[in-house]
Amino acid sequence: MFASGTLGGAGFGAVLGALGESMSSNARTVVGTAVGLILLVTAARPFPMPQVNRETSQKILERGPIQWAAINGGLLGIAITSRIGFWLWYAVPTYAVTSGNWRSGAAAYGVYAVARMAAIVALSARIRSPGDSQRVMERMLGLRATARTVCRWAAVAVGLTYVAILGL
Repeated sequence: MFASGTLGGAGFGAVLGALGESMSSNARTVVGTAVGLILLVTAARPFPMPQVNRETSQKILERGPIQWAAINGGLLGIAITSRIGFWLWYAVPTYAVTSGNWRSGAAAYGVYAVARMAAIVALSARIRSPGDSQRVMERMLGLRATARTVCRWAAVAVGLTYVAILGL
């Protein structure tokens, strides 16, 4: 799952970077600046974000453990098919496009996918019994407000960076 998540993320980032290569630098600047401003506004006054609010399809479990892990990892690495609970995530595809380079897009999304997969592996390692699963979930839910606050300030930093680098 870890490898397929990383490869899925890097592959998707490469596609977005290639899309950015086909755009003019002015168009990439407009996209990056707009996303930077959106991040600043949403950090100041949070509102619901566009997202696909669902889990990975349970039908892939029928394909067996190897195929399930590969498919699920790839979908988690790409991250557009699953629940994303914070605005900061939108900086990843924005960077991939505004970089204007498929290699930069692949690297950015690959690093994101590695971080997401590492978090999943770390959480999974703490689960040794059915009761552990419930405790880990409760702990994660207890940290949700803190995570949102941290992500909100990170979104401000990323938004300011986009606006400062790309110009307004």
